Amino acid sequence: MQSPFAEIRQRQHRLLDSLGADLLILPAAVPQSAISRFRQDSDFLYLSGFPEHGAVLVLDPTEDAGAVHLFVRESTEQEQVWDGFTMGVDKAAALCPADRVRPITELEAFLGHRLTGRRLHYRAVPNHPGSALVDRQVHCQGARALDSSEVFDALVAMRMIKSPLEIAHMREAIQITGEAHHACMRAGMRHRKEIQFEAEFEYACHSNSSTGSSVRFQTSDERAPSTTPNSW
Repeated sequence: MQSPFAEIRQRQHRLLDSLGADLLILPAAVPQSAISRFRQDSDFLYLSGFPEHGAVLVLDPTEDAGAVHLFVRESTEQEQVWDGFTMGVDKAAALCPADRVRPITELEAFLGHRLTGRRLHYRAVPNHPGSALVDRQVHCQGARALDSSEVFDALVAMRMIKSPLEIAHMREAIQITGEAHHACMRAGMRHRKEIQFEAEFEYACHSNSSTGSSVRFQTSDERAPSTTPNSW
């Protein structure tokens, strides 16, 4: 069984083969509210392994300096006061499979004239600063942006077929979730409020996870949060 890093690299190369001379731009998800738990976009996480918001992934098979570019928020004290821990460029470069990791502030300069006369596979994300920038560049450079194409079809097909690593994570998730439900049943006489059962469930998931975390791991076409081991 290969590592998560190597598996994401393999996914990227498979999709790059289907791009030809086109570009693929995937913005990360945006937080829904200040109090809700952030859930990363499934396609973005599947191809980048990056768990934070405010990022943009660019796949450009014609780029000589590497085809996979990840743009992330820089880690500053002010950001961390309001948003908590932020990975930043250096940590993202060490942990995420990309040829180059850059600050999100460099996205506009990177796109430059790369979009002119080219097909772009791209789905806009409302309220995402990077997505708004891409929208402007598409308009200014006259690119042809496709939000439904054979490339997105290929991505869906890739995600439908599970690798041994994904199957292992899904099995672990089932076991952890089942044990957490049993913990809630055992606590039925002690608890009366929904928030108490939620805390019991979360505690059981954290305690039984091999990573000590209940961050979601997207494999198939998930649209609702699920508690699974933290992995790519």
